[in-house]
Amino acid sequence: MIQANAMAGERYPKDAPLPYPPPTFGICKPKQVYAFAPPLPVPKALDVNRHGRVMPTINDLKDKIDTKTVNMVLLTIATAGLYLLLWVYRSNLIISETTKIRLVDNTYIIWLAVCIGLSGAFTKTGSSLDLVGLILSLAGGALYVVWAFKARKALSEYALNEFQIDLRMNSFYTFFLSVYYINYCINDLPEEQRKQNILRGHPQQA
Repeated sequence: MIQANAMAGERYPKDAPLPYPPPTFGICKPKQVYAFAPPLPVPKALDVNRHGRVMPTINDLKDKIDTKTVNMVLLTIATAGLYLLLWVYRSNLIISETTKIRLVDNTYIIWLAVCIGLSGAFTKTGSSLDLVGLILSLAGGALYVVWAFKARKALSEYALNEFQIDLRMNSFYTFFLSVYYINYCINDLPEEQRKQNILRGHPQQA
């Protein structure tokens, strides 16, 4: 046979038909692989001001804090107030950085933590320390309210200067709901901008 003769080292006769496909004698021809790189994503154009700095968007503050008010209330109850203290510490830094308005320093947050912590330790001890715990608890609540009013002022200035939004935050809710109301107003910033754009006759922003 032709294939046997070829494997034995004999040459093909000139008139002998070649087998189809031709024998490779154990040599595999590598396959050609064509790789096509996917197109590179086109970067989204950023809005910059006349100083060359990237302009903020109305969702910046909301996305950075990223806390729903309902979850905030539930977590505060579940952690006996600890979550609220941590939220104020974190949000104080974010709001100050985003609005370029300093709210309070770390010493203020430390005193807030001291009042809240000692009020829980001195409460229901069955002694005169109960009165001390009550006073510290009221002091901690007052510090929360003061921080809320500072945040309220910073948010109003930020919304007016950056986005021309007249953010009217209720003083009554700021006093009684304090931190929870601040978080609600932060999450409501995009909706407030949409409403005011409609009233001014401007097209809705994406």
